[in-house]
Amino acid sequence: MDDLKEYQKAKKRIKEVKGFYGHLASYISVNTGLFMIDLISGNGLTWFYWPMIGWGIGLFSHGIRVFGTQGYLERWEQKELQKLKVQQPSAADADAASFSKKHKVTLGAHIGQEIAHAMKVLERELGDLGLDERDSRQNSASASARAKIPQGVAILMFSDIEGFTAYVESHGDEAGRALLQQHHRIFREHLKRHEGVEIKSMGDGFMLCFTSARKALTCAAQVLADLERCSFPLKVRIGLHAGEPLQEGEDLTGQMVNLAARVMNQADGGQILLTEVVKNLAGSMKGFQYVDQRLRRLPGISQPQQLYQFHPIESLTSPLDSQVDQRLDTLEKQMKQRG
Repeated sequence: MDDLKEYQKAKKRIKEVKGFYGHLASYISVNTGLFMIDLISGNGLTWFYWPMIGWGIGLFSHGIRVFGTQGYLERWEQKELQKLKVQQPSAADADAASFSKKHKVTLGAHIGQEIAHAMKVLERELGDLGLDERDSRQNSASASARAKIPQGVAILMFSDIEGFTAYVESHGDEAGRALLQQHHRIFREHLKRHEGVEIKSMGDGFMLCFTSARKALTCAAQVLADLERCSFPLKVRIGLHAGEPLQEGEDLTGQMVNLAARVMNQADGGQILLTEVVKNLAGSMKGFQYVDQRLRRLPGISQPQQLYQFHPIESLTSPLDSQVDQRLDTLEKQMKQRG
């Protein structure tokens, strides 16, 4: 209220000052015109002074009202009122302080009740979504892990459940939710074990980041193996690429991110596809083999990419590789025993 009064008073003051200067401008311009007319008429400067003097007296009185004794008295009055206000608070201020003190505890208790009610509603909503305390801890850990996104070269992994939309349509939302919970639990367990970082969950898939190509490939292979062991009804496809992504807050962007996603789109259910960069970084891995998937043109990527499939040797269609690997493993053990 006091601020409004001060504003209105200041506005009135500005209007008065502007009025005086407008009056002064009119006085100068009109009297200059009268002076020129009297000069041109050639009768001598006989009548020019009278309007100038008469109007000048009025202008002087106007200035006194705006800047003179009245303004000084108003300023003195305002200072005295301000002193009294500091020394003795107004009745309204006293009432406000009394009300604040009296109702402070009541207001705090009311706010506490509202917060408690909101928390209960939130817990109920989370329960309806089927998110238990362990899922909440996992999501919290995931958010914390995003702060540990590696700098420089990173191995990105994209995953996707093949046919998930059709599965939900035929089996219902509850079955789809249960499937996602199982899928997310297995992925996050292996992600933690192999020191990966969850960048984000994208519905029925993940965007994950690793600093080691070998750990990324091992994680992918173990995830698929675990899903198969627990009779997961759908196939998961995985794509990997390595490079230097751009970090924007808790997300990664850039061409290498797009390429990693395109590699995943090329995979079939149950397949792990990777670029040649990842293969070269990981090198030879015991018990696994890289199967040439030829050069492929990926949507939105100008250069063709050499892709490889990564999976255990035992699962290859040709048994020869598996037998050779087993024989070499046996010979290695025999050599160690003799040595």
